Amino acid sequence: MWFTRQVNGFKAWFVVTSGGSLVTGIAAIRFTVTVVNPADTLTNVPVVAESAVKLGLYTFLIPSAFITTNGVGNYAVVVQVNKPAPGAIIAAFNEVLEVSQEDFDSLGQATIAVRTTATAGSTATDIRTGLTQADNFFNDMQVVVVNAAGVAARTITDFTQVNGVIKVSALPFVPAAGNPVVIIARHAGATSPGAIASAVWDELTVGHVGVGSFGELTQDMETILRALMSLL
Repeated sequence: MWFTRQVNGFKAWFVVTSGGSLVTGIAAIRFTVTVVNPADTLTNVPVVAESAVKLGLYTFLIPSAFITTNGVGNYAVVVQVNKPAPGAIIAAFNEVLEVSQEDFDSLGQATIAVRTTATAGSTATDIRTGLTQADNFFNDMQVVVVNAAGVAARTITDFTQVNGVIKVSALPFVPAAGNPVVIIARHAGATSPGAIASAVWDELTVGHVGVGSFGELTQDMETILRALMSLL
């Protein structure tokens, strides 16, 4: 198993083999993935998906929200492959995800936007809350739900003002009334450093020549250079 840094967390990659060959087509329900925080007090249970371009390669996401909640350290990652019959494990393997201070600082852009609680009538995909913001207000942000069964983090796919419903991919549990719900104000599609750099270099200079600015200094230097060139 190996990990790659993504905009919205750490993506884990692994293969399942049998007799020297890749095993393809394993349904997501047959995997049980558990990520344990460094303090061994909280868990995250990601959902596994098979690669669309390389069958037999499986992935899951450990969301930024879970890392920012639990800090720097070693996260234990355990993958179980189960038989169709519940509870029967046919394979299991583990790995350690080391989150450094640099990793954590890069996730520090995440800020808590809202703390609230789940209300009655929630389901594994629809978290009801008392939030009253406009429709779509929290779309693409991260949400963390704390339940007696563990902690789960998801990207918000839709928010509806009626009943304050936060729609997510299926949680490993049904939120109970009163369960803490934290929304992280970090969009999954956050602008990359490369895009920011490109925007800076492509910005027109005409709007950045105020008195005393570096833009004004650069423009003055260009004017002087042109004057000198005209004398040659």
